[in-house]
Amino acid sequence: MMMKMILCAYTQSVFSGRKIEALTKDNIRMMWLSQSYQPSYRTLNRFRVNPLVNTLLWGCFVQTDGK
Repeated sequence: MMMKMILCAYTQSVFSGRKIEALTKDNIRMMWLSQSYQPSYRTLNRFRVNPLVNTLLWGCFVQTDGK
């Protein structure tokens, strides 16, 4: 769930933990993705800085050139 929320926020050019937290309260898409759970910005940031999650997030945004 947290990964979905972060990826959705990133696609909307929202990168701040506090702004992502605000999206979970205001944005209907984020409410649906989070199943009405509203994690704090600290929880979101702790999740993002985890080395395994950080690597996974980086891999989601790396583009290949098709070679």
